[in-house]
Amino acid sequence: MADLAQHYQNKGYRKIHLFFDRNTTHKNKMWDLFEQLKTDRNLHIQMNFHLMAAYSPKLNLVEYAIHLIRQKIFHHADCKKDLSVFISEVKELCEVEEKLLTKVQIVNILEHIKGLVYENVV
Repeated sequence: MADLAQHYQNKGYRKIHLFFDRNTTHKNKMWDLFEQLKTDRNLHIQMNFHLMAAYSPKLNLVEYAIHLIRQKIFHHADCKKDLSVFISEVKELCEVEEKLLTKVQIVNILEHIKGLVYENVV
């Protein structure tokens, strides 16, 4: 986080908003460590921490990909199909560039997520 703050401070930013789920690693210990690093590195950028719901699938790009995998492979799957076949199908779907999600789809999903976040911030 300190590296992120340093990067954006060097680019001229004065404020960053970070959104975290309620995972215990995102609590006071991490924030206290960041404050110490901020002092050590002479960072003046303002960091605003926001806690989201404990599980926020609508704000997680991976959840959208998992949904597509379920739709494309598992939704009408033959229950007699061997597990190794499912594993191969998922690997193939994920390894071939733009077979699961195109770059345009990823950008659109990220814009959708951004809209959800801004909707709750403003």
